[in-house]
Amino acid sequence: MADDNEFGPVDYLVVEFPGNKMTGEGFPILLDLVDRGIIRILDLVFVRNIGDLTDCVRAPAAQRAGVRSGVCFPIVSMDRIIGTMDFFTTEFIDLSESRASALRNVQQLVSQRLDIVRNAETSAGNARDLLDTVDRLRAATSDATRVADEAVSRASDMTGDVAALGDASNSIGDVIR
Repeated sequence: MADDNEFGPVDYLVVEFPGNKMTGEGFPILLDLVDRGIIRILDLVFVRNIGDLTDCVRAPAAQRAGVRSGVCFPIVSMDRIIGTMDFFTTEFIDLSESRASALRNVQQLVSQRLDIVRNAETSAGNARDLLDTVDRLRAATSDATRVADEAVSRASDMTGDVAALGDASNSIGDVIR
């Protein structure tokens, strides 16, 4: 019997539906796995007839509003799904491969742009933190310079006091002799 971990963890799992039709029967299982963080759906989902989704709580309201077909894809930023883009139509349509490919490109471009914006925000925050650190170092250097100047001044005063004590000691010594 082969070891269960013989091949290591699974990085990607592709789920295809017979005839490229999703009837909604597998949705509860997939959603449960997504909710538990076991899997992430990173591809678009197309539903030709919203009414076929028996496990979607929003399907009846969508049907009453005249929604027939829809497509949804996740927006991924910093390796996390942060939202979705949903498109609906009031007509029954079939999603062609070229349109699916175009939507995947939109998904990728939007996700990349969000990463760029978030990286810029992170860089700006890091730059502000660095400037704050430089300001604190400048203030600390100023304080250190002031303390050093005071120490030099006091040392000069003490040198004068020691010289005066030396002169006084010599004078006392002259008086005693």
